[in-house]
Amino acid sequence: MVSVMLKHEKVRGIFLPVSCVKPCIALIGASVFGVFGFLALIFADSLEHRAKGGLAGVCYIGFIGLWFWESLGKQKGILLSPQGILWQETFLATCFIPWEQVQAANKYAHPGKYTSTLALGLRVKNIEMLDINKRTREKLAENFSRCGWHLYYHSESLLVSLELAERSISYYLSHPVTRQELATDIAKTRIRGFD
Repeated sequence: MVSVMLKHEKVRGIFLPVSCVKPCIALIGASVFGVFGFLALIFADSLEHRAKGGLAGVCYIGFIGLWFWESLGKQKGILLSPQGILWQETFLATCFIPWEQVQAANKYAHPGKYTSTLALGLRVKNIEMLDINKRTREKLAENFSRCGWHLYYHSESLLVSLELAERSISYYLSHPVTRQELATDIAKTRIRGFD
């Protein structure tokens, strides 16, 4: 059972956590490139290369700063609450989707450049009805046009099985009367039975 603050309101529910490995790899990569950028600023052979190195260093260090700012005290994952689903990713603003706006949640083969990976997708009925900023709305529309799902987590990111996450969301989507139990320990027992 987890409680999360959402716009000055505490939302309580069942949390399906995700791994922090991918964001940490991105953070390490950005740190390395940022250091190389600043080294180029100091040791490059021409003014043009120094300027490019300094600009690259500032961009990567800026990325690191934004990542820390966005990640401080926030655990990433999917929170199932009586009111809806709180979807928290590293590189996307937190999205709260009321149950009335959830159309479907299924596992699917996410198309990649060279291979496809299994993922959990969430489709929303109308993204215009969500309380999100314009940039996030555009990203959700882009995700939908690219892969058919507004929000998704790859199977290697989720710390629970795809089947468990899919069954949990689908169950509470199709059984609105039982959603109130998401704020209690009864939901943990039910969800354990899905696995």
